[in-house]
Parts: sequence; C-alpha cells; structure tokens
Amino acid sequence: MFRNNKKMNKKIITILIILALLGVAVFAYVSNSNDKDMPTLVEMQEYEELAFPNNALDTSDWQVYRNDKFGFEVRYPRDWEVKDFSKFDGYDRRIAFHPPWGEGADEGVWFLAYEDSLENTYDRIISRAPSINYTKKISYVNNAIITQFFGTLLFEDKLFNFKTYVISNENKTFEFNDLPSGYFQQELEQILLSFKFTE
Repeated sequence: MFRNNKKMNKKIITILIILALLGVAVFAYVSNSNDKDMPTLVEMQEYEELAFPNNALDTSDWQVYRNDKFGFEVRYPRDWEVKDFSKFDGYDRRIAFHPPWGEGADEGVWFLAYEDSLENTYDRIISRAPSINYTKKISYVNNAIITQFFGTLLFEDKLFNFKTYVISNENKTFEFNDLPSGYFQQELEQILLSFKFTE
C-alpha cells in the first residue's frame, strides 16, 4: 500500500511538471504570435531608416513645432502656419501646417494624432474602404517606428493612388496622408524625416 502511494505521488508530480512545461510553452507561443507584427523600438535596427533620396529641399531655415500633449516635435517651413485642432476636445485630431495663403485640404501638410495603439490605427486605415489594395513597409525615423502604406483606393468608380505614413510609439500614433494632388510632397517628406518623440 505504501509503495502504491509512492508510485501514485510520482505520477502526480510528473503530470504536474509536464502541465507546467506545457503552460510555459503555450504562453511563449501566444506572446510571440501577438507581437510578431508589432515592431518595438528595441527592434528598430532590423528595419531600414526612412529616406527620400530624391528630396533636395533646403530645410536649413525651418522652425520647430513641439507638441507637449502628444510628446513629439517636427520641423516645418519658416513662413508656414500651424493649426492644432487636436488640442480641443472633439473628433478632429488634425495638426495642420500650411502656407500663409491657404488652409484648404490640398494646401499644406496635415496629420492625425491619436492616443491609440498601432494595431487599432492599422485597422482604422484598412476599414475606411474595403477596396483598398496596399503594401506595407516598416522603417524607422529618429526614435520612432514608421509604417508606410502604398496602394490604390477605389472611390466612386475611380482609382486613386495613395500613400499613408503611420508613426508610432507605444499608445500614440500619428497618421500622415499624401495628398492626391501631389502638392507639398517634398514638404511632407521633410516633415516626416524631422519627426521625433520628446518623451
């Protein structure tokens, strides 16, 4: 009887050890699966640095815009103006940079600022229109991860090429959209290259 109890105890201990090892393995697998598409700042060196080799725009006299609410700064043309709609409590999350002669949607560079995860921002971009075909490229700029979306969008029976750039850091994301007109492309690229988190 005593021997049977000993054998039974050994079996129970062996089963518990096996279950513990399985639990560790499952946890490791789930953690890796959830993180595989979500780059972190530690992994930045695995990606290319953002570059626009054909952009020769002189930015030596540009000024700095700093946003303490979202913890970032960028440089923008000295004679341009800034409108920060994100500082108001409301739906509009735009931060816009535009020349003094215009504030329209095609006149300047603007982006959306979110206190949200990179994954949710991806979903928001893709859900805007089910007909988007896109490719995704991950790079880094200064101390931030940047995801570039390139593709075509079908809107009212017309195809449009689009580029969207998403900069992220933990629970903050910034969505820059290239204008369909192609205006201010060089300014957008230089603003992206100057982007850095200050927190």
